Amino acid sequence: MEILFQLTFVASKHNLAYGASLLFVYALAHTVLIFAVGVSTGLAEVFLKSQKIADFSVYAHKVSGALFVLIGIAVFFLMP
Repeated sequence: MEILFQLTFVASKHNLAYGASLLFVYALAHTVLIFAVGVSTGLAEVFLKSQKIADFSVYAHKVSGALFVLIGIAVFFLMP
């Protein structure tokens, strides 16, 4: 959607070099974002393969499951 606004703005200026530079910066920003997502995905994959994280995940699932059951029981008995 923002590309439509950018193209409209460029068309109103009637300057080809200015419009081309704006589109280049727009494309460069999106490329940087995609690169950042790729890098963070790789780091997250390495982080999640850690044994300590796997142990914590099992513990967190058990605790959150117990909390979920307790909240369900509280809602069942406290609601009219």
